[in-house]
Amino acid sequence: ISGMAEIRFWFKDELVGTYQVRNEDLNLPNF
Repeated sequence: ISGMAEIRFWFKDELVGTYQVRNEDLNLPNF
């Protein structure tokens, strides 16, 4: 996956927020 990654935050099975970050900022292995 390249470009923007979308991280969703969940609390008690409710979507509380979505955060978009560049993959370069994640410093994680590619999915």
